[in-house]
Amino acid sequence: MSDSKPQDGAGRDPWARHVLVLTALCVVVFAIGPTTQGVASWHEGQRLLVARQMLDAGEWVVPRVHGRAYLAKPPLVYWCQMALASLRGDRVWLVDTRLTMAIWAWLGVLGTYVGGRELLRGAGGARAAFWGAAFLGTGLEYARLARLGQIDMLLAAPMAVGAWAMARGLRRRADGRPAWGSVLLGGGAAAVAGLAKGPPALAMFVVVGLGSGVVLALADQRGSGGLWARVLGWSGSAVGAAVGGLISVSHAREAGWTLVAAVGVLMQAALGGGLGCVVGSVMTPRRLGVVARTVWRTGVVAMLALGVVPVLWWGAAVRARLGDQTVAAWAANEAGENLVLFWATTPVQNLGTLVYGAGLGSLAAVGGLAMWIRGRVGARRAERSGRAAAVDPEGGLDPSFGVLLAWAIGGVLMFSVVGRGSSRYLLPVLPAIALIGGLVVARAGWWGRAGVRRAVAIGVGVLAVALSAWFGAARSLLEGDRSPRDFMRALLAPGTGVSPDRLGVYDMLEPSLDYYADHPVRPIGGAPSHLTGQEPMPLWRLRRELRQRGGSFTILARVEREGGSSPAGRFEEVGLRVERLEIGAAWTYAGTPVGAFMVTADTDGQEPDGQAGARGGPADSESDA
Repeated sequence: MSDSKPQDGAGRDPWARHVLVLTALCVVVFAIGPTTQGVASWHEGQRLLVARQMLDAGEWVVPRVHGRAYLAKPPLVYWCQMALASLRGDRVWLVDTRLTMAIWAWLGVLGTYVGGRELLRGAGGARAAFWGAAFLGTGLEYARLARLGQIDMLLAAPMAVGAWAMARGLRRRADGRPAWGSVLLGGGAAAVAGLAKGPPALAMFVVVGLGSGVVLALADQRGSGGLWARVLGWSGSAVGAAVGGLISVSHAREAGWTLVAAVGVLMQAALGGGLGCVVGSVMTPRRLGVVARTVWRTGVVAMLALGVVPVLWWGAAVRARLGDQTVAAWAANEAGENLVLFWATTPVQNLGTLVYGAGLGSLAAVGGLAMWIRGRVGARRAERSGRAAAVDPEGGLDPSFGVLLAWAIGGVLMFSVVGRGSSRYLLPVLPAIALIGGLVVARAGWWGRAGVRRAVAIGVGVLAVALSAWFGAARSLLEGDRSPRDFMRALLAPGTGVSPDRLGVYDMLEPSLDYYADHPVRPIGGAPSHLTGQEPMPLWRLRRELRQRGGSFTILARVEREGGSSPAGRFEEVGLRVERLEIGAAWTYAGTPVGAFMVTADTDGQEPDGQAGARGGPADSESDA
């Protein structure tokens, strides 16, 4: 194999021009008007609140919310926000969160370009990598997550670097050369991913490394295994389909049958069958040998060993401060929420994300998959009719491209089979999808036409401008009520009589309220204390406190739509007098309008039973795999 750099049609390496264009594209999509839209995501509000309180307290090891440990995720995202705020000499504000995500989104695009040059070295080179990176930067889901402070954005860059390191290690070791530099760089990428999201991020490295071996083993014609491999493959397929189908049926019954759940059950059975077929098909001596050699050559084992060290160090520091019991309780809670197999609706949600997540790259990848399937079917038909050329006994797949396929297919399988499903979970897979789309576009027969190249470039440009306009201005104008920013400003304005220290929230879990009030907003009802950092206060206890202290208390609650029960009625049931406040701004929570209710204690009558009015909202949980 050659170490020559990928080049464009003119024979010169265009990397500098490509990097400049991609950087300009990222500035347009990610950096214009970063704070025009207020906090509109629970996860963004929680990361923002924790980072602010960590920096205020001078705490850089144990994430905390209102003084209580919050160990749902490792601290890298908080460190980034705190570092930007420290550079500005200020507290953590929304701009620090949004700039953190914009920077990581930019690094993810550049990482995709650099990784793509290695992964597509023999199949498209720099041009395919450039278009893949451009497609990713203008991907609808990628841009949305970059603008909303989602922690998953920190995974795109390390995954791209890790895939680059594995592909380079495969190539160099196949040539008999050392690959310690690649291993060290991949280990650093694994450390970043681990400090960003913990075990789920490190599991992606396992999937890519092991999946590369499986892909290359299945592509090795000499290791087909004949009848025995086919028997194992079909047997594994039957077992996997049965397991996936039965488990997903039980989940569908638990959550309630819907059309999406029914379709998801069929998809989970198909995914289980496909996974079982793959596992069974590689159970031949030669294919297992290919898997073992490939895993060794990628260096993924050494990368994981290096990458887990910082995570273990942070965990040890947290245990030294909090004790083993607290850490174990958090670990058990996270595992219980996220380690769910064959959840019925997950593959349906993931399918939708794959169609639009990487923008034009998703469309090109889907089109390329359809053309590949058509070509494979045609080749099989020709082979059966005796018209096919002899199969090359040395045939196989380019190792670098095998890493890319393992990244894309393995990642989709992992996040479809494990977890309850969320569009953001697939973010570390989107660079691979975008690169496949870039390859399809760069190698298409019609690409030589100037008009086609110009149309693709215009499409990318239009998407960039549209995304910038939407997230930088239009969304705030059209969907401003999705954030409580304006609502809280109006509520706490002078003259309203509302004080932040006498403010609560009922039947909701929204940390951005604490951020905008710059004061703990008391949860009323059944909000889980491990997420809010505060013990929830039942309504009957609030009434007792108001009877003792006097004065009023303001509760934010969802206003039921026509035909539903009123929160004011629930407050009155426990002996509270209620006055609905008129707020000059609107806020909707989960699609339901929110109102502000000023309550005082009804001093007449007997103290109600302690359990009366203790009804609260569901015990929300983060479920943030």
